[in-house]
Amino acid sequence: MSKRTSLTSRRPSRRLRFLPAILASSAIAAPALAQSFSGDGTFYDPSVGVGACGFEVPGADAYVAALNPDQFAEGAACGRCIEVHGPDGSVVVRVIDLCPSCASGSVDLGQGPFREIADPDQGRVPITWDFVDCAGR
Repeated sequence: MSKRTSLTSRRPSRRLRFLPAILASSAIAAPALAQSFSGDGTFYDPSVGVGACGFEVPGADAYVAALNPDQFAEGAACGRCIEVHGPDGSVVVRVIDLCPSCASGSVDLGQGPFREIADPDQGRVPITWDFVDCAGR
């Protein structure tokens, strides 16, 4: 007859002993999406196709954006909203695409939202931005 032990009384194996530390270090990295970012704001025509998130866009002036690879986070940012602050104002847009050539902190906006933060003749402007709640938008 074999001896049985309850799961609560067993000591963790050596491999599992470090699991809490690994999980804690992962939790520390997760809030990065809650911080403010800065970079360049540019614009593009999002209506030319389906973006990296798979959302169809109604037109070039849609209130959408493409994020740089760092903050796009392999699609984790898809569907989230960001508030972008530029030289002439602020705008809230939904992330629908990846901008593979954008540097960390940079955002490629639809043409309409770009006009709310800067003159399109500038083409590239300094911005700051944060992830925000999409509720009611």
